[in-house]
Amino acid sequence: MPIEIISGTQVSSVIEEAKGWYVRPEYPVLFLHGIGSSSAELEPHAQHFREKGVIATSVQIPPYDKWYSNFSHLADWCGNQVDKIGPGKVGIVGQSLGGLIALKFAASYPDQV
Repeated sequence: MPIEIISGTQVSSVIEEAKGWYVRPEYPVLFLHGIGSSSAELEPHAQHFREKGVIATSVQIPPYDKWYSNFSHLADWCGNQVDKIGPGKVGIVGQSLGGLIALKFAASYPDQV
């Protein structure tokens, strides 16, 4: 599945345009915020997806001092978050650092995205 990078202003409208491989209601969506931010910033987008019948959650990235020396740790952490949502594939929307985590996760666990 190709990885699509979209701007933050398009995130909420993607579900309306969901054709082909964008976002499918049968796939849960995990939102990852950027550094210096929090899960609360992306919660309105997760809520929008939930209103459309998609399982969606915005999660808090661990504090910087827990992972700064091992970026691969964040891909594993992301995998744990995906496991909490349920089995199967998941869509991931990441802002800034969250986008890097999403890309590292997709590269490490391609069968889950």
